[in-house]
Amino acid sequence: MRWFNLLLGDIRFQYKYGFYFVYGVFTFMYVFVLLVVPESWRFYVALMMIFSDPTAMGLMFIGSIVHLEKDERTFHSIVVAPVTPLQYLLSKYVSLGLISLFVALVVGVVAGLITHFVIFTLGIVLGAMLFTAIGLMLALNSRTLNRFMVTTVPIMVLLMIPGGMAVFGFTFRGFILHPGVAIVEVIAGGESKWWALFILIGWLILCTFLCHREVKSAFNGGKKVPA
Repeated sequence: MRWFNLLLGDIRFQYKYGFYFVYGVFTFMYVFVLLVVPESWRFYVALMMIFSDPTAMGLMFIGSIVHLEKDERTFHSIVVAPVTPLQYLLSKYVSLGLISLFVALVVGVVAGLITHFVIFTLGIVLGAMLFTAIGLMLALNSRTLNRFMVTTVPIMVLLMIPGGMAVFGFTFRGFILHPGVAIVEVIAGGESKWWALFILIGWLILCTFLCHREVKSAFNGGKKVPA
């Protein structure tokens, strides 16, 4: 019940600051683009949209969320409340993952991209969680939002470029071990989707462990919340 209340609080917080409105507009724009591009391009355009935006949303926006929580003293209230670091982390996973999943499903249905619904959904959810974990680690180690944006750029490049290459078929042996490539393979329902799914789960477990340690340090006062 405590975690559910925390989740509802995160959803209300994101709604208050326009996350749902922004992605409602983005979804409309994505659908419009998919309807006007040539049908032969639609699969690749949709796959790139899903990988680069709703799936990576957690990485891009978690810094803003942490700093907004700091400005409203929400983070400090959570720290002194009977909430565990794991509950805090899972709440961020689910609240941001719901938005990612909704947008991705709409884009996937319009583009006819979804061949294996369960696999597609797992790819979106696990990918969104992974990016959220990475973004949260960066946010907790950035004293300002500007600093977060600067440190995010090289991470985005490392994650997005190989994944973008995979969207258009530019891969080589062992490339699937890269988390971005694994996400694309799972979402696209490729021949190596099961291997990619296990690889993605492995990356998520590792990043969740590291992120939980960072959140726990912040909760215990070992890491100063960005100011």
